[in-house]
Amino acid sequence: EEPTEPEEPVEPEQPEEPDAPTEPEEEIPPIQLPEGAILEFDESLRIEANKISNLNLDKLTVLEIRELINTNLTAEFYNSKNEKIEEDTKIGTGSKLVLKDELGEVVYEYIFIIYGDINGDGEINSLDVLIIQKHILEIKEITGIFLKSANTSKNGTLPSSLDVLRIQKHILEIKFIEQ
Repeated sequence: EEPTEPEEPVEPEQPEEPDAPTEPEEEIPPIQLPEGAILEFDESLRIEANKISNLNLDKLTVLEIRELINTNLTAEFYNSKNEKIEEDTKIGTGSKLVLKDELGEVVYEYIFIIYGDINGDGEINSLDVLIIQKHILEIKEITGIFLKSANTSKNGTLPSSLDVLRIQKHILEIKFIEQ
């Protein structure tokens, strides 16, 4: 009897991940601009309540982001640790745009989200993979905007091994995470 070649393994269909409960989003009041104030965002940015996303990963410095915003308000940028950042510093998940009026009073605060940038350094790299793995294994919990950035499919579920895979593919330049 002739030996037969082994059949190609058939990849089993992956079941869709069930929706996992997530914390309800905090209700954000709409921005109330002072009279005469101008605030316009470039159409490339996605503005949802107080969150700014859809950033170009190659243009993340404060100076580059500032070019996408037209305002006569004072615009200050802070990192995720609430430290004021300079023009040549990268924006990361959790960084903030704080808009102030002529008296220095805060008018509104936006927070940046970069899907896959879970540690807020403006990069999608192996540190983010490690953080999400620790979260999945219940070693160290991710919360807030960082939890949202870990959900790379943006489907509202908790981060999973599929998000780890998406970040790994992004790092290897196989498939980039849509922002």
